[in-house]
Amino acid sequence: MRTALTCALLAISFLGSPCLSSEGGGEQGSGVETTTQSLYERYYRNHSGLCGAHYRNVSFAEPVYNCTLKALPPIVNKTWEGIRHNISKTIPDFVGLMCNLSVAMPDSFYLLYMGVEMSNSEEEEQSTGTSENSPAAKVTEEQITEAENACTANITGWTTEAPTTLAPTETPELEPTA
Repeated sequence: MRTALTCALLAISFLGSPCLSSEGGGEQGSGVETTTQSLYERYYRNHSGLCGAHYRNVSFAEPVYNCTLKALPPIVNKTWEGIRHNISKTIPDFVGLMCNLSVAMPDSFYLLYMGVEMSNSEEEEQSTGTSENSPAAKVTEEQITEAENACTANITGWTTEAPTTLAPTETPELEPTA
């Protein structure tokens, strides 16, 4: 049921068409039948950032992820890598979670955007009244997007979103021959 709901919401929200979810995928009846994974692939396929690189070719996830971390303030590396190690995921698996719209990441992942740094030990902070780390700089979504896009372009050559519609082209007019 959860898969069907997720599939339906993603399909309608991002792709403009309803779908039916099944274990095997493929077409059945007159509806478009697909898996949640293929919905993400269709949605992210034209994105120029980390998730786009991941869904176009999972082997690009790790180099784009590492490049992105190097291009951003150290707090991003500390936060993302801390979460990744805590949940024991490889970089491609972690990127897959980051790009999965139905996964709730830990609070520290989202607090990064507000300039709040989570300490490793809340007890230490409460007992001393200070955190061992200095206040975190706010990292904006735009900064992360720019870093992801630049790294993806550098590593994969993918620079812009592919057009969703074809632009009309001029056709040469034929002159009648006598």
